[in-house]
Amino acid sequence: AGDAKAMEMVGLQYGRLNKLHLEMSYMWLSLAMENANPRHKAEINKYLDEHVIPKLGDFDIYRAEKKLRRCKESNYTDCADTGLLTSFER
Repeated sequence: AGDAKAMEMVGLQYGRLNKLHLEMSYMWLSLAMENANPRHKAEINKYLDEHVIPKLGDFDIYRAEKKLRRCKESNYTDCADTGLLTSFER
């Protein structure tokens, strides 16, 4: 919990998968940026801007940010893509 490099590695792995997993990539890379040093933060942000965000729509980003908040609020214990979205979001 809170290890920027580990979060980045998870985010990059999700980023290599299909669009559904790009939301998780966005979440983990965003979390990694919060705990990274400034140089590394810029590298992660560049990757997000070039490889993840362009493939996501506004609603995808909304869902990713919702997952990010849930993960942080649970102190990194509820970070899996459990599919616990409301019927409105499906």
